[in-house]
Amino acid sequence: MLHSSRIKIYKTFATILETLKCLFLNSYSNFKNDLEIYLSEKVFLVPQARVGIFYVLKYLKEEKNINSVFISPYTNIDVINAIRYANLNIEFIDINLNTGYPTNLKEEIKKPDESCLIITHLYSNTNMITEFIKETNSIKNLEIIEDTAICFGAKYNNIFLGKLFNYGVYSFGLVKNLTTFFGGAVVTKDAKFKSFYENQIKNNIDFPKLIILKKLIYTIIVKILFESKLIFNLLTIYLLKFAYKNETNFLYKSFYHQKFPKIENKITKNYFLNFPFFLSNIGCRALSECDKHINIRFEKALYYFKSLSGIDEILLPKLDIKDKQVNAYLEYPIILKESKKNLLLHLRKKKIYIRHVWYENNNKFFNFTKKSLKNCNKLSESLICLPCHIDIEKDYQKRIIEEIQSYFKQIK
Repeated sequence: MLHSSRIKIYKTFATILETLKCLFLNSYSNFKNDLEIYLSEKVFLVPQARVGIFYVLKYLKEEKNINSVFISPYTNIDVINAIRYANLNIEFIDINLNTGYPTNLKEEIKKPDESCLIITHLYSNTNMITEFIKETNSIKNLEIIEDTAICFGAKYNNIFLGKLFNYGVYSFGLVKNLTTFFGGAVVTKDAKFKSFYENQIKNNIDFPKLIILKKLIYTIIVKILFESKLIFNLLTIYLLKFAYKNETNFLYKSFYHQKFPKIENKITKNYFLNFPFFLSNIGCRALSECDKHINIRFEKALYYFKSLSGIDEILLPKLDIKDKQVNAYLEYPIILKESKKNLLLHLRKKKIYIRHVWYENNNKFFNFTKKSLKNCNKLSESLICLPCHIDIEKDYQKRIIEEIQSYFKQIK
């Protein structure tokens, strides 16, 4: 019997029932306070992480005369749209494959006092972050925003990611390790940001409960399809087979909206919502389990690394015991020397359905640069994610590893 370990929604059916209660009873704890205690930092709650990036960028533009944003286009396209909505110039720069961070910063950023840099913690380990900090320390007056959407709770030298540079943004979306279904947060030591942000959101409206209700229904459907072994074997696996027949059917497009983005020119309504405070109880419960889950996922990522490190055709983000808390390890990405298509096809034939797309090289959707950005292209074409969530069984991990090893033996 097969069991999909591709995704994990960190919500049990008990917490789904609790969420329903929160929607109707309006009785909630102080999630913001718990979050500030956990992070030892002032927190500004936002309806989504992208909205947090938007407000930080507006602040930098209006208060610090920043006019350009440097970012690697291998990221969530919603981040790119947030920059567009803030009316800042976008400068795409390539990624360093060895670190996952933007590369050639000194050559690319000619006027750091008029620029800011957005980084995403992709597959960071301790050495990668150390190397990147050394590089950025050599560039004076550069404001840096950490997109820490996939890394809440991760630490570098006992400092939370999101607090390493000027501004940090977290996401509490549905598949994140700390989830309130929707929501996110900004952290910063810039004292002037507080009054700016409070003035910006004074006319925002309460988060619509109907959106959460719809997300709850979606959550239940996904949990039934992907977390029940019986349903997965009777139904889900056939839906997946249909989805992967080609990239034009509606199921494939719903799985990988990053490949088929809707590029809005006008700022969308979600940017003018408040954080869903009525889900604070859900956030507090999830917050209490973050550290435990990071430790569990690290062990699963480390198992992949140790098992696959002998394959020359794969570039593996290195892991060591010192990296135990430096990432949230929602998934473990591996970068192939060749295109990922053949390996993914091989795995599907063995009834293993790995996520095909993490991010896209969004350069192809815009005209911000004519440079090739070859490493961003490489990640789009050759990076796949191996599941690390807390319920994945060791036997299933072993099976994934054995099939990857088998594939590379065949092609030699």
